[in-house]
Amino acid sequence: MLKFALVAGALMVVSTGLSAQEASLRCPAPGSKVERTNLPTIAYRGADPASPLVCLDQARQPRFLGYWSTQSAFFNAGGKQLLSTFAEWKGGPSRVVNIDYFGSDRYGNSTTANEKWQILGQERVDVHAGSFDAVKVRRIFSIVGTNYVFTETLWIDRASGTPVRSVVDHMNATMSPDVTSWQATEVITRPSGS
Repeated sequence: MLKFALVAGALMVVSTGLSAQEASLRCPAPGSKVERTNLPTIAYRGADPASPLVCLDQARQPRFLGYWSTQSAFFNAGGKQLLSTFAEWKGGPSRVVNIDYFGSDRYGNSTTANEKWQILGQERVDVHAGSFDAVKVRRIFSIVGTNYVFTETLWIDRASGTPVRSVVDHMNATMSPDVTSWQATEVITRPSGS
């Protein structure tokens, strides 16, 4: 088990220059967990046997890349495309995955959502839990025909597969209460197979 010491500091970004083989994505090993600022800890049980990029948390809830719920509308509409594109990724920017789906707003009105997903590459990120060589993923969400837009950027520790930071930029006055910025305060990893 590795523990990363608490390190205060701001986000620092530099290129890591990782090889394609080192760049692949995976789920955190069973028993790994990430403690987050202002959000509950996520503890992991390992990868879903049917999909190595869908990680099961302690409550056996499936999470795409260990973070986003696979029960979400975006995953129902574009999960296969996301899994295919992200599983093939070997470093550098990926192609953009564009997902459209229907839903309803808080008033029950029908809406069309659009999401654009992309792996932006790899970089070093510093958070309260330490410094990580990370894979950077960007998600841009919008409601078609409105000014409701947010961009969510997630950094995933390359060594363990654990998400370590999320930054959300809301581009409008209305903010979703369940889409928020956070960073890891502690990351506990276990070797695969332990």
